Amino acid sequence: MELRRAVQRLNDRGLHIAAKWAAERLCDLAQPPSNAMGVQPSDIPIGSHPTNNEGKDMEDTLNDNYLLARSYFQNREYARAAKVLEKSSGHKAKFLRLYATYLLGEKTKEEALSAQRGLLESPRFVNKELVNIYRKLGEDYPNNLDHFGLYLYGAVCAALKQKDRARTVLVEAVKCYEWNWSAWMELSSLMDSRQLLEATRDSIADSVMRKFFVIHCASELSLKAHMSPEAEWNQLQAYFPESLLLERLEGVWHHNTRGTDAEFEKAEQYFKRVHKKDPLSLDNMDLYSNALYLKENRADLYQLAQQAFKIDRYRYETCFIAGNYYALRGQHDLAISFFERAIKLNRNYVEAWILIGHEYMELRQGQAAIEAYRRATDIRPNDYRTWYGLATGYRLLNIPHFARMYFERAASLQPLDQRIWLALGEIYLTSKYLQEAAQACKRALKLGGDLWAAQRLAEALSAAGVPNFSPTEILQANIAYVEMAESQHKFEEQPLPREIEDALVCIITHYRHEQNYGKALAYASKCENTERGRSLKAEIEAEAQAQAREEAGHGLDEASSGTDYTTRDRGLDGTDRPLSHSGYPPAPLAPHRDPQYHGFPR
Repeated sequence: MELRRAVQRLNDRGLHIAAKWAAERLCDLAQPPSNAMGVQPSDIPIGSHPTNNEGKDMEDTLNDNYLLARSYFQNREYARAAKVLEKSSGHKAKFLRLYATYLLGEKTKEEALSAQRGLLESPRFVNKELVNIYRKLGEDYPNNLDHFGLYLYGAVCAALKQKDRARTVLVEAVKCYEWNWSAWMELSSLMDSRQLLEATRDSIADSVMRKFFVIHCASELSLKAHMSPEAEWNQLQAYFPESLLLERLEGVWHHNTRGTDAEFEKAEQYFKRVHKKDPLSLDNMDLYSNALYLKENRADLYQLAQQAFKIDRYRYETCFIAGNYYALRGQHDLAISFFERAIKLNRNYVEAWILIGHEYMELRQGQAAIEAYRRATDIRPNDYRTWYGLATGYRLLNIPHFARMYFERAASLQPLDQRIWLALGEIYLTSKYLQEAAQACKRALKLGGDLWAAQRLAEALSAAGVPNFSPTEILQANIAYVEMAESQHKFEEQPLPREIEDALVCIITHYRHEQNYGKALAYASKCENTERGRSLKAEIEAEAQAQAREEAGHGLDEASSGTDYTTRDRGLDGTDRPLSHSGYPPAPLAPHRDPQYHGFPR
């Protein structure tokens, strides 16, 4: 079977992660494919393209120098492995020599980086072997490279920031040989947008590997708002009904959607089920720890951290889980130290860079947080959390222009996250973009419908005023906020929260100018335990009594004179004055709160 041969071929070339992936899929296929979903085996192509290098590969495998080099490679003696194969000319030998050289450069770079004093300093070291490998592979491209050579050439192009060329070469590599999951993963790191993913998908023939690739990329790009690879899910589940990988991908999909708490609930359920079935695996357990953190489930997070340390204390997932545990306990310095350990084990670990930024924000160290988020955006520019973090950092440093720009970028990447729209509404309010603030708050309220969103919408509409929004719209927003606050027993708090009092004053002012004193007094009674509320209630009662006396004593005179009292207001001195064309003045806006940093997307 092709998968079985793939495991052997990938192991022969030192691609152990791809070999493990293929072996796991081979075991998942132990049972015949299920047709419960109406999917026939012939509907899913699982074959691979034929290759013309089988005989030459066999010669390399039987070569004594190759066997020695592979032994050195497995012991991480990359320089010796490359030296042994200097005079070998086969495709397999050439790949192993150049791959060992590549890993030697990575090892040297990591050693230099570990000696760098500060983790947040700009990295000054690169893989010095990249240019040499690029030149050698470029001489053989495109005619004299086999599929593994194409994969290595694409990976080197990506490392040298030649993204377009890297995508082209990697697409060729997966077309020639689809079972190299490492090539698919390298290609997925170059998918910066939904449009690019769809174009790449359409350029590759349908197969099992392409379906895994699409689901993986859609999860990483958080594309639930734009696309849902439901067909791919159904077909893969028909072929791999008991696959833990598919359950993990389900968990990653819901975790990375990050739109609502319900999504995190689903993610936690999938990860918990996977962990129970395979307790010795740490794959995606870092994301499981995120879900536990957000649920504030300290007991389960502690158990997960203990188990991770017993399995392998030097895995970056283990350090990440420990960092989440200490973050939940409020020990932010200790959490940062564990996240930094995770990054030293995996320099491109975006999740850890993001959470380092979050922890620095908790410590109110905005500049350090911005540096961490910057590093995350360099690695994964399509992750909205990095831009959200950057915006929050600049808001802390009181630089609203950059904060607004980065919040807008985050909203474009993840339009289903209520927190982004709320933060964007607040920064618009601060910057006096009142209409934009109201629109952002409306979007947030539509997504979540919670008290905080209702409050910000009421404040935004009241601040924008009648020239921008109708009095009825402003009134309805404030009434909705007051009713929601009352349903959540916020009126029982003493003293009454200032923002609730402001909304009540806005409502009272509206009804007062309409001379609807009954409703004005009803809302005034809700805030009569405040000084402003008592004063308003007394004024409204006096106006109501004056109106009643006037109507009783001069009703006939008014009818004959035709005076229109619906357009006039009575001042405190008892004289009439016309209302302004703008209706009623907006209620005073509540003092701007300090940003609430506990709600970071994880």
